[in-house]
Amino acid sequence: MLQEFIFKAKDGCIKMLDKGQSKRNYLYISDSVEIMLKIILDGESFIYNIGGDTEEVSIHDLAKKVASYFDAKVILGNDKKKESIKKAPNTVRLCMDKVRSEFTDFGSEITPLDVGLKNTIKWYNLLGENNDK
Repeated sequence: MLQEFIFKAKDGCIKMLDKGQSKRNYLYISDSVEIMLKIILDGESFIYNIGGDTEEVSIHDLAKKVASYFDAKVILGNDKKKESIKKAPNTVRLCMDKVRSEFTDFGSEITPLDVGLKNTIKWYNLLGENNDK
């Protein structure tokens, strides 16, 4: 979804399928890799949840954040159309308690969502080096 928003925003407009009220958490890839390495090297178990559990954001707010980097519009869809779309949960949260109890320093330097978005967009070479948004 994030990649789709980025490329739609680059083209000037993100058209959403619904009103974007569902909420998600994101974790920047380098933070995910860091915790996976900790688990591989020092983990006490075989099963962990790895993902974002901070900075919950609605899909609509995520679209607006992405659009702001490109001065793009966000057009909300009609929730009535959503009935024909396969339903996803309204809120998705991972329980990171196991990771946090085993690795007490995890989370002290998690990349903030806005920084992760900017880095991801730059990675796609869609922002100029002088863009400070």
